[in-house]
Amino acid sequence: MPIFTPQVEKGQIANLPSYSFYMKINAIQPQNPFTGEIDDFTIQGSSDIKDQVIKYSQDTYGQKAILQPKPINKAKETIKSNSSVNKFEQLRP
Repeated sequence: MPIFTPQVEKGQIANLPSYSFYMKINAIQPQNPFTGEIDDFTIQGSSDIKDQVIKYSQDTYGQKAILQPKPINKAKETIKSNSSVNKFEQLRP
């Protein structure tokens, strides 16, 4: 990147190891770029904590679901049952 030249050469940023970075502070007086490294803060998950978070979220932000049965459309059933009968037979007295 041109803002890091001449201290950082082309390809150095792409080859940085994990958790490493280059930084340049452009405040009142621009400073030379420098490198840094952060710690890996990966932690082991806990199913107990996960369940507590889910329950808290549901209690705080969730709404009770109201389940209603779907209405049966009688018109469709009538059309299906009558479609197998000959229409002329329906007109006979």
